[in-house]
Amino acid sequence: MQLLAASVAQAAVRLDASGIACDPEEIQRAVALRIPDERELQIKVRAAGPGEARISIEGKTRVVRLDGKTGSQAARRLALAIVDLALTEAQPLPPPPPPDEPRAVLSAWPTVGIGNSGAQPWVSGRVSASVRLWRFLRGTVAIGYGGGPTASVDGVDVNLQTLPLRVGLAGRPPEFPVEVRVDALIEPYWGRAYGAVRASGTMFGVGAAALFHLPRRKRLQAVIATGLDVFASRVELTVNGQTALGTERVIVWVGVGLAGVVVP
Repeated sequence: MQLLAASVAQAAVRLDASGIACDPEEIQRAVALRIPDERELQIKVRAAGPGEARISIEGKTRVVRLDGKTGSQAARRLALAIVDLALTEAQPLPPPPPPDEPRAVLSAWPTVGIGNSGAQPWVSGRVSASVRLWRFLRGTVAIGYGGGPTASVDGVDVNLQTLPLRVGLAGRPPEFPVEVRVDALIEPYWGRAYGAVRASGTMFGVGAAALFHLPRRKRLQAVIATGLDVFASRVELTVNGQTALGTERVIVWVGVGLAGVVVP
């Protein structure tokens, strides 16, 4: 093995060569003359197999076939390969792919909503499941239970309960701690007066929501949610010919709860 150092034409070349069929000094002189800047190069050349040599420069590696050449011909081929490799910019490693979103997430949170009429708030609880369908696209389903405003007409207490059911799609980009949902909404309701159910039915609508999961990659996460529900119609409950309660066409709601990764 020969270890040589030289400075020719403003290029400092340090060549560590062994096991090759040519004079390392010839390689060194040819390389030093062809490097256009003042950098200092640390070069290793090793035999890589029959008729092959491996070149290593600053973390870059190349195997050169000598095709039976020896002496000056082999030195020239190796020198050209060294110069080409030295002047080739190192290719940056591609960024690692983002981790997959969890397959299934179960969450629960209470919500408080205000309708477009500005009446009493609507309070409910919700349990939701989110399942990964493809990449960041998810399917969602949720069920809730809650009560709306209460009223008293002619001494009769009236209240309204709802059981909203939601099915939809969600997007959960891996770069952001937010899940955006769009739902179809089916909401059975029933109104109670005189201690019994006096009216019932089903409302239909659509909903949109944004859920913020913190911290992002933990099995148990806090959820901050906000959303908007829009209904196709509204229902009024009457007692003795007087309107006691009515549902809302538009409800804006917020909620805070917990989410757990069921299937990573």
